[in-house]
Amino acid sequence: MPQVVETCSQVNALLSIANNLDGTCILSFQGTPQAHYYVVSSADIAAPMNTWTPVTSSTNTVTNIGGFWSLTVSNNGRQLFLPLGRDPALRVS
Repeated sequence: MPQVVETCSQVNALLSIANNLDGTCILSFQGTPQAHYYVVSSADIAAPMNTWTPVTSSTNTVTNIGGFWSLTVSNNGRQLFLPLGRDPALRVS
């Protein structure tokens, strides 16, 4: 059985938010190359993390050598977004 090695997140930063002027925004992040990330959202920054909602289609593996990645999200009200590194120990089969 081949060994699977997953990269842990060392960097987790929101670099910019660009308004597309069509009801969507591009969130640009910098992470760790080959690390797994997803984005969660909430209208309340003080809400416990376990109540934040994962953003649909936000799970990815950073393939850019500089760790850069982006996600287009809808801008339909007051929302806060946070990128999270996925713990390789919590792998879902």
